[in-house]
Amino acid sequence: MPLFSSIKARLLSWLMGLVLLTGLGIGYSSYVILYDTLVENQQSNLVFAANTESQRIEEHIQIREEKFRAIAKSNDVLRYSKTFSGIHLYEYFDQFKDEFPILSFVMQDGREELRIDNGANSIDLTNISNTPLYKALMQSPNSVITRLEISSRTRLPELVMAYYRKNFFDVFEGIIVARIPLSNIFQPSNEVKIGKSGFLNLIDSEARVLVGRNVDNLFKKVPARGDASVALIQNAIKMQQGFGRANIMGLDCFVAFAPVSKRNWSMLAIMPYEEFIAAPNELRNIYLVLLLFIISIGILASFYLASAITKPIINLTRTSEKIANGDLAQRVEINSQDEIGNLGKSFNLMAENLEYSQTELKKIAENRELLLQELEKKHKDLLFKEHEQNEILQSMVSGVISINEFGTILSFNKSAEVLFGYTAQEIIGKNVNILMPSTVSKNHNNYLKQYCETDEAHVIGTGINADGLRKDKTLIPLHLTIAELPKEANGTRRFIGSCVDLTNTKRQEEQLRRSQKMEALGKLTGGIAHDYNNMLGVILGYSEILENALRENQELSKYVKNINHAAKRGTALTKRLLSFSRHKRFESTVFNINSLIENQELMLEKTLTARIDLVFDLDPKLKLVELDSGDLEDALVNLCINAMHAMENGGQLTIQTQNRVLSNNDSDMFGVNAGEYVVLSVTDTGCGMSKETTDRIFDPFFTTKGEKGTGLGLSQVYGFVERSKGTIKVYSDLGHGSRFSLFFPVSDKKSFDNETSAIQITRKLEGTETILVVDDEQAMLSLTRNILEPNGYRVLTADDGEQALEIIKHENIDLLLTDVIMPKMDGYQLAKLVQEYYPRVNIQIMSGFADGRHHKMMEDKLHRTMINKPFDSQTLLKRIREQLDTNKPHVVLHNCHVLIMDDDEDIQELYKLHISKLGCKMIKCLNGDEAIKQYQQRLQSESPVDIAILDLSIPGGMGGKEVARKIREIDSRAKLIVSSGDSTAAEMTHYQEYGFNAALEKNFKRKVLQQTLESVLSEEQ
Repeated sequence: MPLFSSIKARLLSWLMGLVLLTGLGIGYSSYVILYDTLVENQQSNLVFAANTESQRIEEHIQIREEKFRAIAKSNDVLRYSKTFSGIHLYEYFDQFKDEFPILSFVMQDGREELRIDNGANSIDLTNISNTPLYKALMQSPNSVITRLEISSRTRLPELVMAYYRKNFFDVFEGIIVARIPLSNIFQPSNEVKIGKSGFLNLIDSEARVLVGRNVDNLFKKVPARGDASVALIQNAIKMQQGFGRANIMGLDCFVAFAPVSKRNWSMLAIMPYEEFIAAPNELRNIYLVLLLFIISIGILASFYLASAITKPIINLTRTSEKIANGDLAQRVEINSQDEIGNLGKSFNLMAENLEYSQTELKKIAENRELLLQELEKKHKDLLFKEHEQNEILQSMVSGVISINEFGTILSFNKSAEVLFGYTAQEIIGKNVNILMPSTVSKNHNNYLKQYCETDEAHVIGTGINADGLRKDKTLIPLHLTIAELPKEANGTRRFIGSCVDLTNTKRQEEQLRRSQKMEALGKLTGGIAHDYNNMLGVILGYSEILENALRENQELSKYVKNINHAAKRGTALTKRLLSFSRHKRFESTVFNINSLIENQELMLEKTLTARIDLVFDLDPKLKLVELDSGDLEDALVNLCINAMHAMENGGQLTIQTQNRVLSNNDSDMFGVNAGEYVVLSVTDTGCGMSKETTDRIFDPFFTTKGEKGTGLGLSQVYGFVERSKGTIKVYSDLGHGSRFSLFFPVSDKKSFDNETSAIQITRKLEGTETILVVDDEQAMLSLTRNILEPNGYRVLTADDGEQALEIIKHENIDLLLTDVIMPKMDGYQLAKLVQEYYPRVNIQIMSGFADGRHHKMMEDKLHRTMINKPFDSQTLLKRIREQLDTNKPHVVLHNCHVLIMDDDEDIQELYKLHISKLGCKMIKCLNGDEAIKQYQQRLQSESPVDIAILDLSIPGGMGGKEVARKIREIDSRAKLIVSSGDSTAAEMTHYQEYGFNAALEKNFKRKVLQQTLESVLSEEQ
């Protein structure tokens, strides 16, 4: 048959020819248009890339110069130039290591003093004194010098920035040098795209390559071939802008160039010529692929016609193979009603019959399997219940033991193993009498025999307390509960017993007994101490007044000193008595016990004498505690002195600290909450103590020293530890020594030191305010009046709270000074009423004892600032002055006019920043004449100067001292502050003698400035 005899063949040939002609025509015209468009686009892209990158590099360098100027002028650099302490400057430079990989501090002679190289402190220091950079710096101080150099280390171009810092007085403050690899700055942005193979080169005015793709060409002239190429490079280094085709660096390419004008550099954007024709070639390839695709579609269409006939037969064959392999669910898909379709229907009917027969056989097999599974499940349930019962028995907290009527042990759980010290393998099969002391085992045997014979239950079904016997033959107190189990198959009776360890319970009972004893003693001593403190207060106060009055009479003055000394000894005794009371003021602070011990080391060594070898074992990672540090010092000294007395012939005393975590089991044993604790241990190698002595050492007035001791020392230690929510444990071996371990809970607060203020204010103890004193002791009222009135105060007195309230109604009272324990109305009740109805009245509480009725007020401000009786006159005067001064009306700084006289512009900027943040308005003056003029002009205006801060020294003009004198002549009530960087100057330390209200050291913090302004402005209030 001829090749084109069929219509199908002829149609296919005409269609394929038409597609080929159309594709060739469109492809050729597209190729021509694309080529012209590509040249224009690539030229535009290259010019854009050159201009964009040249501008970006210039802007980037300028930004770096500004940031470098800020670094060089920072206070950290100034601080280093004065102290040469590198840690702060290192941390400061380290912040900028990404932008300035190398930063160094250079001395005035050109030596590098410190170099930070990529975040590391480099020891490879150099001298720049012979470099052009150094000469340029010397000619232009306080400005950024930027130069391009070759790195001595990498031999690559790097940008060097330097700043010679001098202050107003031409004093050298350091040279800061930064070195930045030029490649760090030459990093094209994402907006710049130069095709696939295009690239950028940066050249200088001599056509040398500064940064480029090929490292070998760096700092070499750009190789150009041909006159056109040479002319293009010449135009580029003349700082012109342009575009052209050239042969440079051995490459036929298109080049766009733009100047980096301020640097005398030129940016070259280069694209190889081959990339220009890459797009047309790509279009040609796409066209050929498309043509092949169309031809392939025609071939596939022919194959589709053949497959439409053979596909049903192939499906029927595959289905029959799957059914033959056992997959009876398979069916033939019928898509036609011809002979092939009928064959498929017959095939599907046969498969359905086979599938039904197989399903019936499976049901018979499944029923048999279900019966087997049910039997297996019941067997597993029995095993699980048996295992579960054993796990319950083993997990019980109580020790559980089962025995038969002959006393033979049948089971022994894990708690019983821990309780008695035997393993189950050791004890099962043995008689239960092995777990009892002889007296208990005899009674047990009689009870068991009687019950088995008569069924009379003396112990069975009830609980009793008895002693158990451990494997190590030590006794343990137990609570024992016994019950009868079902009989064994042979009729033997069985019993089960539950044993609960009572050791911790008895220990807690003993701690409760001791705490109750301490509480009772505390109430007794507290009541006595109150009256005793009132009497001591009168004696101490009047003896102090007498001592001042009899200063000229040495003989009588000596007698008064003896009276004063005896009163102070009595005061110390009342404090010791009050330490037994749980209501003692607990002035806690957060601190590290190691620090307290180290501060006491010298005192302890002198106290313990040379015969005692004092050893310290302090944990360097000890955590913080919140305690009364004074009480801890007393406790430590007390324990050390007791240890010294226990080592009459000398020995070793060890003070140890450590961190410890108490688990729930530990906390039950120690009687405190579980958690983290700091343990302070005092261990001696002395005579030790017997158990009887150990049990009584914390009882008040119990002593082993005879007449040498009072029996109060360890009781005080015990009371202090309990107040601190801790516990104390004693371990002693008679003849070998003792160890006292004090457990204190770890504090979650942070230790802090109060920031010392730069404000120097002298607080006077005198005053003119009216003070109402309330006390039921007439002697205390008289004493307080005699202390306050000579110091200028107006004093009113009252015997009780009701009389005090009546006086407040009719008098203008500035401060209420009241005792706590009084008839009718106590001090706290009086204070509450005064706070409610007369809130402007300041309140000061004084007492010799605070009882349990006010325990809830322990954190109240009144209680925390309470004056303890007895007190001396200075203590009373200082506290009253503090109360009156502290509660003065708060000074509002908003809109205050502050005059600043300082010739340093940087200092002026610092003042401006701080003062604006405080809401004040600043008046800037650079010299004394300007300051005096501004002050005088504003004095008569609506916005006078509220306060003036004057620099002590102004070169070539009036300093702060002279300006202050002239301002005082203008305004005697002026508020003036002297400021200087020299805190030791006489005008700073004795500022009042020079007419100033306060002194302010430079390099201050905003908080200190605020406190100084508020303090000075409050003087007129």
